[in-house]
Amino acid sequence: MYKNVYNKHLFRLNGGKLQPISHLKIIIKMTHNEAIELLLKEYTSSDKKQLTELFIQTLPIGRIHFGLQVLSKMKTYYVHSYSIYDIPKTGDFYKDERLWIKENKKLFLERKYLSFENMTVEQQREIMDEPTINSCYICSSSFEKDIEKYPFNPKYGVNESDVFHMVQCLQQENRESVNFLYDPKQQKEGLSILKEIFETITSVQESDGIRYVYKLLKKKEFFKHWKKEEKRISVKFAELALQRLLEIMGYLSILHTEKYRGSFYEFNEGCTPRSSRSSDWNYPVDFWRGKNGIDKIAFQYWFGEYDELEKFWKQ
Repeated sequence: MYKNVYNKHLFRLNGGKLQPISHLKIIIKMTHNEAIELLLKEYTSSDKKQLTELFIQTLPIGRIHFGLQVLSKMKTYYVHSYSIYDIPKTGDFYKDERLWIKENKKLFLERKYLSFENMTVEQQREIMDEPTINSCYICSSSFEKDIEKYPFNPKYGVNESDVFHMVQCLQQENRESVNFLYDPKQQKEGLSILKEIFETITSVQESDGIRYVYKLLKKKEFFKHWKKEEKRISVKFAELALQRLLEIMGYLSILHTEKYRGSFYEFNEGCTPRSSRSSDWNYPVDFWRGKNGIDKIAFQYWFGEYDELEKFWKQ
Protein backbone atom coordinates (compact mmCIF):
# COMPACT_ATOMS: atom_id res chain seq x y z
CA MET A 1 0.00 0.00 0.00
CA TYR A 2 1.21 3.47 -0.67
CA LYS A 3 0.09 7.01 -0.09
CA ASN A 4 -0.21 9.40 -2.98
CA VAL A 5 -0.21 12.96 -1.70
CA TYR A 6 -1.86 15.38 -4.07
CA ASN A 7 -1.87 19.16 -3.93
CA LYS A 8 -1.82 21.72 -6.70
CA HIS A 9 0.36 24.13 -4.73
CA LEU A 10 1.98 22.87 -1.57
CA PHE A 11 3.76 26.19 -1.06
CA ARG A 12 3.41 29.75 -2.29
CA LEU A 13 5.65 32.80 -2.22
CA ASN A 14 4.65 35.51 0.23
CA GLY A 15 7.04 38.43 0.68
CA GLY A 16 9.89 36.36 -0.67
CA LYS A 17 9.23 33.49 1.74
CA LEU A 18 7.67 30.09 1.10
CA GLN A 19 4.48 29.51 3.08
CA PRO A 20 2.58 26.20 3.15
CA ILE A 21 -1.02 26.14 1.96
CA SER A 22 -3.53 24.76 4.43
CA HIS A 23 -5.27 22.33 2.06
CA LEU A 24 -3.56 18.96 1.72
CA LYS A 25 -5.49 16.02 0.35
CA ILE A 26 -4.14 12.56 1.09
CA ILE A 27 -5.39 9.78 -1.16
CA ILE A 28 -4.66 6.24 0.01
CA LYS A 29 -4.42 3.99 -3.01
CA MET A 30 -3.66 0.34 -3.48
CA THR A 31 -2.80 -1.55 -6.65
CA HIS A 32 -4.30 -4.87 -7.71
CA ASN A 33 -1.05 -6.77 -7.06
CA GLU A 34 -0.52 -5.12 -3.67
CA ALA A 35 -4.05 -6.11 -2.70
CA ILE A 36 -3.53 -9.77 -3.63
CA GLU A 37 -0.22 -9.90 -1.76
CA LEU A 38 -1.87 -8.48 1.36
CA LEU A 39 -4.90 -10.75 0.92
CA LEU A 40 -2.68 -13.83 0.97
CA LYS A 41 -1.04 -12.64 4.19
CA GLU A 42 -4.41 -12.01 5.84
CA TYR A 43 -5.69 -15.39 4.69
CA THR A 44 -2.75 -17.32 6.13
CA SER A 45 -3.15 -15.53 9.46
CA SER A 46 -6.93 -16.07 9.65
CA ASP A 47 -8.42 -18.33 12.29
CA LYS A 48 -11.44 -20.16 10.85
CA LYS A 49 -12.81 -21.05 14.28
CA GLN A 50 -12.68 -17.46 15.51
CA LEU A 51 -14.27 -16.11 12.34
CA THR A 52 -17.01 -18.74 12.60
CA GLU A 53 -17.77 -17.76 16.19
CA LEU A 54 -17.89 -14.11 15.16
CA PHE A 55 -20.31 -15.01 12.39
CA ILE A 56 -22.61 -17.08 14.64
CA GLN A 57 -22.64 -14.93 17.76
CA THR A 58 -23.60 -11.70 15.98
CA LEU A 59 -26.57 -13.24 14.12
CA PRO A 60 -29.00 -12.53 17.01
CA ILE A 61 -28.65 -8.77 16.41
CA GLY A 62 -28.79 -9.15 12.64
CA ARG A 63 -25.17 -8.26 12.04
CA ILE A 64 -23.72 -10.29 9.20
CA HIS A 65 -19.99 -11.00 8.96
CA PHE A 66 -18.38 -11.95 5.66
CA GLY A 67 -15.00 -13.35 6.68
CA LEU A 68 -16.09 -16.95 6.04
CA GLN A 69 -17.13 -15.95 2.52
CA VAL A 70 -13.60 -14.67 1.84
CA LEU A 71 -12.06 -17.83 3.35
CA SER A 72 -14.20 -19.92 1.00
CA LYS A 73 -13.11 -17.84 -1.98
CA MET A 74 -9.47 -18.26 -0.99
CA LYS A 75 -9.72 -22.08 -0.85
CA THR A 76 -9.72 -22.21 -4.65
CA TYR A 77 -8.34 -18.75 -5.42
CA TYR A 78 -6.20 -18.40 -8.53
CA VAL A 79 -3.24 -16.32 -7.39
CA HIS A 80 -2.27 -14.04 -10.23
CA SER A 81 -0.79 -10.73 -11.31
CA TYR A 82 -2.91 -8.07 -13.01
CA SER A 83 -3.47 -9.48 -16.51
CA ILE A 84 -5.06 -8.91 -19.90
CA TYR A 85 -5.58 -11.30 -22.81
CA ASP A 86 -2.41 -12.09 -24.72
CA ILE A 87 -3.75 -11.49 -28.22
CA PRO A 88 -2.01 -9.57 -31.02
CA LYS A 89 -3.18 -6.14 -32.13
CA THR A 90 -4.00 -6.03 -35.86
CA GLY A 91 -4.63 -2.31 -36.11
CA ASP A 92 -8.19 -3.03 -37.23
CA PHE A 93 -10.69 -2.26 -34.45
CA TYR A 94 -13.28 -4.80 -35.62
CA LYS A 95 -10.74 -7.60 -36.08
CA ASP A 96 -9.28 -6.88 -32.65
CA GLU A 97 -12.77 -7.01 -31.15
CA ARG A 98 -13.51 -10.37 -32.79
CA LEU A 99 -10.22 -11.78 -31.49
CA TRP A 100 -11.07 -10.57 -27.98
CA ILE A 101 -14.54 -12.16 -28.12
CA LYS A 102 -13.08 -15.43 -29.39
CA GLU A 103 -10.56 -15.54 -26.53
CA ASN A 104 -13.22 -14.61 -23.97
CA LYS A 105 -15.40 -17.55 -25.03
CA LYS A 106 -12.68 -20.05 -24.14
CA LEU A 107 -12.64 -21.85 -20.81
CA PHE A 108 -10.75 -19.97 -18.12
CA LEU A 109 -7.64 -22.19 -18.08
CA GLU A 110 -7.49 -22.27 -21.90
CA ARG A 111 -7.19 -18.49 -22.30
CA LYS A 112 -3.83 -16.85 -22.87
CA TYR A 113 -3.01 -14.11 -20.38
CA LEU A 114 -0.36 -11.43 -20.34
CA SER A 115 0.68 -10.23 -16.88
CA PHE A 116 1.45 -6.58 -16.16
CA GLU A 117 5.14 -7.35 -15.63
CA ASN A 118 5.42 -8.82 -19.13
CA MET A 119 3.55 -6.05 -20.96
CA THR A 120 5.23 -3.51 -23.16
CA VAL A 121 5.83 -0.03 -21.77
CA GLU A 122 3.02 1.26 -24.00
CA GLN A 123 0.57 -1.33 -22.66
CA GLN A 124 1.52 -0.55 -19.08
CA ARG A 125 1.18 3.18 -19.66
CA GLU A 126 -2.28 2.73 -21.21
CA ILE A 127 -3.47 0.88 -18.11
CA MET A 128 -1.87 3.29 -15.65
CA ASP A 129 -3.38 6.29 -17.41
CA GLU A 130 -6.83 5.07 -16.35
CA PRO A 131 -6.10 2.72 -13.41
CA THR A 132 -9.63 2.68 -11.98
CA ILE A 133 -11.28 1.85 -15.32
CA ASN A 134 -9.03 -0.88 -16.71
CA SER A 135 -9.90 -4.20 -15.04
CA CYS A 136 -7.95 -7.40 -14.67
CA TYR A 137 -9.22 -10.04 -17.12
CA ILE A 138 -8.86 -12.77 -14.50
CA CYS A 139 -10.66 -11.33 -11.48
CA SER A 140 -12.30 -8.13 -12.84
CA SER A 141 -10.69 -5.92 -10.17
CA SER A 142 -9.34 -2.57 -11.28
CA PHE A 143 -5.61 -1.92 -11.57
CA GLU A 144 -5.76 0.55 -8.70
CA LYS A 145 -8.32 1.77 -6.18
CA ASP A 146 -8.68 4.58 -3.68
CA ILE A 147 -9.61 2.40 -0.71
CA GLU A 148 -10.28 5.38 1.53
CA LYS A 149 -12.83 6.86 -0.86
CA TYR A 150 -14.35 3.49 -1.78
CA PRO A 151 -13.97 1.30 1.33
CA PHE A 152 -15.53 -2.06 2.03
CA ASN A 153 -18.98 -1.54 3.56
CA PRO A 154 -20.16 -4.48 5.73
CA LYS A 155 -23.78 -3.47 5.16
CA TYR A 156 -23.60 -4.45 1.49
CA GLY A 157 -21.29 -7.44 1.75
CA VAL A 158 -18.22 -8.53 -0.21
CA ASN A 159 -18.03 -8.17 -3.95
CA GLU A 160 -16.07 -11.29 -4.95
CA SER A 161 -14.84 -9.64 -8.13
CA ASP A 162 -13.24 -6.87 -6.04
CA VAL A 163 -9.98 -8.01 -4.46
CA PHE A 164 -9.79 -4.71 -2.57
CA HIS A 165 -13.08 -5.46 -0.79
CA MET A 166 -11.90 -8.96 0.04
CA VAL A 167 -8.68 -7.82 1.69
CA GLN A 168 -10.38 -4.99 3.61
CA CYS A 169 -13.09 -7.36 4.85
CA LEU A 170 -10.59 -9.96 6.05
CA GLN A 171 -8.41 -7.31 7.69
CA GLN A 172 -11.38 -5.95 9.64
CA GLU A 173 -12.74 -9.32 10.71
CA ASN A 174 -9.37 -10.79 11.60
CA ARG A 175 -8.84 -7.88 13.99
CA GLU A 176 -12.37 -8.10 15.35
CA SER A 177 -12.30 -11.88 15.85
CA VAL A 178 -9.04 -11.78 17.84
CA ASN A 179 -10.61 -9.51 20.46
CA PHE A 180 -14.07 -11.07 20.31
CA LEU A 181 -15.24 -12.50 23.63
CA TYR A 182 -16.94 -15.88 23.61
CA ASP A 183 -20.52 -15.63 24.89
CA PRO A 184 -22.34 -18.98 25.29
CA LYS A 185 -25.74 -17.25 25.32
CA GLN A 186 -25.04 -15.45 22.06
CA GLN A 187 -23.67 -18.63 20.52
CA LYS A 188 -26.79 -20.59 21.50
CA GLU A 189 -29.06 -17.93 19.99
CA GLY A 190 -26.97 -17.74 16.81
CA LEU A 191 -26.99 -21.52 16.36
CA SER A 192 -30.74 -21.51 16.92
CA ILE A 193 -31.13 -19.05 14.05
CA LEU A 194 -28.98 -21.17 11.74
CA LYS A 195 -30.92 -24.28 12.73
CA GLU A 196 -34.22 -22.57 11.93
CA ILE A 197 -32.88 -21.36 8.59
CA PHE A 198 -31.73 -24.82 7.49
CA GLU A 199 -34.90 -26.49 8.74
CA THR A 200 -36.80 -24.08 6.51
CA ILE A 201 -34.48 -24.78 3.58
CA THR A 202 -34.95 -28.54 3.88
CA SER A 203 -38.74 -28.16 4.11
CA VAL A 204 -39.37 -26.51 0.74
CA GLN A 205 -40.51 -28.24 -2.44
CA GLU A 206 -38.02 -29.34 -5.11
CA SER A 207 -39.01 -26.50 -7.46
CA ASP A 208 -38.85 -23.76 -4.82
CA GLY A 209 -35.98 -21.28 -5.11
CA ILE A 210 -34.09 -19.15 -2.63
CA ARG A 211 -36.60 -16.30 -2.92
CA TYR A 212 -39.30 -18.54 -1.49
CA VAL A 213 -37.01 -19.53 1.40
CA TYR A 214 -36.38 -15.82 1.99
CA LYS A 215 -40.13 -15.18 2.07
CA LEU A 216 -40.68 -17.93 4.66
CA LEU A 217 -37.83 -16.75 6.87
CA LYS A 218 -39.25 -13.23 7.07
CA LYS A 219 -42.06 -14.72 9.16
CA LYS A 220 -39.70 -16.22 11.75
CA GLU A 221 -39.16 -14.81 15.24
CA PHE A 222 -35.49 -13.99 14.70
CA PHE A 223 -36.38 -11.81 11.73
CA LYS A 224 -39.09 -10.04 13.73
CA HIS A 225 -36.43 -9.34 16.35
CA TRP A 226 -34.20 -7.87 13.64
CA LYS A 227 -37.05 -5.57 12.63
CA LYS A 228 -37.41 -4.39 16.23
CA GLU A 229 -33.68 -3.75 16.30
CA GLU A 230 -34.11 -1.64 13.16
CA LYS A 231 -36.54 0.65 14.96
CA ARG A 232 -34.30 0.87 18.00
CA ILE A 233 -31.25 2.06 16.07
CA SER A 234 -33.22 3.83 13.30
CA VAL A 235 -31.33 1.98 10.55
CA LYS A 236 -32.98 -0.36 8.07
CA PHE A 237 -30.96 -3.53 7.61
CA ALA A 238 -33.13 -6.64 8.20
CA GLU A 239 -34.15 -7.52 4.63
CA LEU A 240 -30.69 -6.99 3.21
CA ALA A 241 -29.06 -8.86 6.12
CA LEU A 242 -31.29 -11.88 5.51
CA GLN A 243 -30.51 -11.89 1.80
CA ARG A 244 -26.77 -11.59 2.43
CA LEU A 245 -26.95 -14.42 4.99
CA LEU A 246 -28.53 -16.77 2.44
CA GLU A 247 -26.06 -15.66 -0.23
CA ILE A 248 -23.18 -16.50 2.10
CA MET A 249 -24.49 -20.07 2.27
CA GLY A 250 -24.05 -20.14 -1.48
CA TYR A 251 -20.53 -18.73 -1.30
CA LEU A 252 -19.69 -21.42 1.26
CA SER A 253 -21.04 -23.97 -1.27
CA ILE A 254 -23.61 -25.22 1.22
CA LEU A 255 -26.35 -24.14 -1.21
CA HIS A 256 -25.46 -24.61 -4.87
CA THR A 257 -26.34 -26.53 -8.02
CA GLU A 258 -24.37 -29.16 -9.92
CA LYS A 259 -23.42 -26.61 -12.58
CA TYR A 260 -22.81 -23.63 -10.29
CA ARG A 261 -20.90 -25.00 -7.32
CA GLY A 262 -19.50 -21.95 -5.55
CA SER A 263 -16.06 -20.86 -4.35
CA PHE A 264 -15.52 -23.79 -1.98
CA TYR A 265 -15.17 -26.10 -4.98
CA GLU A 266 -14.00 -23.95 -7.87
CA PHE A 267 -12.48 -20.59 -8.74
CA ASN A 268 -14.93 -18.31 -10.50
CA GLU A 269 -13.14 -15.73 -12.58
CA GLY A 270 -14.47 -12.21 -13.06
CA CYS A 271 -18.15 -11.44 -12.84
CA THR A 272 -20.28 -14.47 -11.99
CA PRO A 273 -23.55 -15.26 -13.83
CA ARG A 274 -27.10 -14.56 -12.66
CA SER A 275 -30.26 -16.59 -13.21
CA SER A 276 -31.82 -13.67 -15.11
CA ARG A 277 -31.00 -10.08 -16.05
CA SER A 278 -33.40 -8.76 -13.44
CA SER A 279 -32.15 -10.95 -10.59
CA ASP A 280 -30.76 -9.09 -7.59
CA TRP A 281 -29.45 -12.26 -5.93
CA ASN A 282 -25.83 -13.35 -6.12
CA TYR A 283 -24.20 -16.49 -7.48
CA PRO A 284 -24.52 -19.40 -6.83
CA VAL A 285 -27.55 -19.35 -4.51
CA ASP A 286 -29.41 -17.46 -7.22
CA PHE A 287 -29.64 -20.76 -9.14
CA TRP A 288 -30.42 -22.99 -6.14
CA ARG A 289 -33.65 -24.97 -5.94
CA GLY A 290 -35.10 -27.20 -3.24
CA LYS A 291 -34.10 -30.31 -5.20
CA ASN A 292 -30.42 -29.32 -4.78
CA GLY A 293 -30.69 -29.62 -1.01
CA ILE A 294 -27.74 -29.01 1.34
CA ASP A 295 -24.16 -29.92 0.49
CA LYS A 296 -23.21 -32.03 3.50
CA ILE A 297 -19.46 -31.96 2.83
CA ALA A 298 -19.32 -28.18 2.77
CA PHE A 299 -21.71 -27.92 5.73
CA GLN A 300 -19.53 -30.16 7.85
CA TYR A 301 -16.42 -28.19 6.90
CA TRP A 302 -17.92 -24.89 8.08
CA PHE A 303 -20.20 -25.92 10.95
CA GLY A 304 -19.30 -29.52 11.75
CA GLU A 305 -18.07 -28.65 15.26
CA TYR A 306 -21.55 -27.72 16.48
CA ASP A 307 -23.71 -30.58 17.77
CA GLU A 308 -26.83 -28.46 17.36
CA LEU A 309 -26.38 -28.54 13.56
CA GLU A 310 -25.07 -32.06 13.02
CA LYS A 311 -28.36 -33.39 11.60
CA PHE A 312 -27.81 -31.26 8.49
CA TRP A 313 -24.63 -33.05 7.49
CA LYS A 314 -24.62 -36.44 9.26
CA GLN A 315 -26.20 -39.28 7.35
